[in-house]
Amino acid sequence: TTSKGGINIPTTARWAVHGVQGRNDCINYIKDAKKTDGGTLITGINCSSEFASYEMKLNNDKFHINEEKESRTCYHGYQSFDPKEKDLTPEEVHQMGIELMKRLYPNYQVLVTTHIDQGHLHNHFVVNAVDMNGKKLEDRLANPKEGLYGLRDVSDEIALEHGLKIIEDAPKISRFHKNKYL
Repeated sequence: TTSKGGINIPTTARWAVHGVQGRNDCINYIKDAKKTDGGTLITGINCSSEFASYEMKLNNDKFHINEEKESRTCYHGYQSFDPKEKDLTPEEVHQMGIELMKRLYPNYQVLVTTHIDQGHLHNHFVVNAVDMNGKKLEDRLANPKEGLYGLRDVSDEIALEHGLKIIEDAPKISRFHKNKYL
């Protein structure tokens, strides 16, 4: 989480993953049973949680997306919560992650997991780069729906709905740089 005036708040980030192996490695990492309460905090949206990578590949094959030539096969991101939110349960955090992905990417295949192995609860998600209709995810920073501003805005909406704190005066990201995503 990021600290503002000594208060930790929910944060989000997302970045592109390249290649089939990159997607497989990413999915294997976020599904780690030690991090996901024995695998109970894993949900697939528009795909099964067990075969998400394979189903994403099938979807991309359907639209003649050559995953060996495409630079981006999926996007990996997270939604992190304040460790001081003592009433927050792993199940509630997981539901917020599912809601975030359903609101932002209703037509995409997404794998959502909740990690409980750190000092703070956080969700990871892997979003296929191509939706169920063959549309590629819009990756421009300022895209109000699919871009990083959209991710932050919807995450903040959900956090407020659950009575959590957010950064009220979050500065706009001035440069497209991973370190400025938070």
